[in-house]
Amino acid sequence: MFQHVTGISEAVIGRVVQFKIKIGSSIVKAVEEAAAAKDIRHGMIIGLTGALQSATFRNLKYVPEQYPVKPDNHLLSDCEGPMEITSLTGWIFREGDRQLVHLHASAAKEIDGQPFVVGGHLVDAVAGAKLVVHLLEIAGGTARLGFDAGQSESADLIF
Repeated sequence: MFQHVTGISEAVIGRVVQFKIKIGSSIVKAVEEAAAAKDIRHGMIIGLTGALQSATFRNLKYVPEQYPVKPDNHLLSDCEGPMEITSLTGWIFREGDRQLVHLHASAAKEIDGQPFVVGGHLVDAVAGAKLVVHLLEIAGGTARLGFDAGQSESADLIF
């Protein structure tokens, strides 16, 4: 049916929730806590501004021959700050007691007097000053967690 797309879905947008993360706190744990406090089952991180004290990023060492990606395909990078967030996006998916937060970010830091940008999958980070998150709730539609194994005509949102 599709040549370049593996499926299309849509959902009803719910609330936009904004929260500030305490300096020294885990970004991932703060997102989990805020989503649980506001009973957000599915959502998208649509913005984050502020600084990081440190972060761990995960990237691919190489593209695997078979999916899903396995731990030996990963390269972990620990970065010390201070760093300024230049972008962050991601999603929240909760099914029963299981809540998953998946984030991708880039952040700028100074190295030898020059700006340098680091990024990738955000394993976790320690919040610096003025870290504010904007979370968009996905209120309607159905969602499922899964790896994109090929064509799908499902109306589910895939996380």
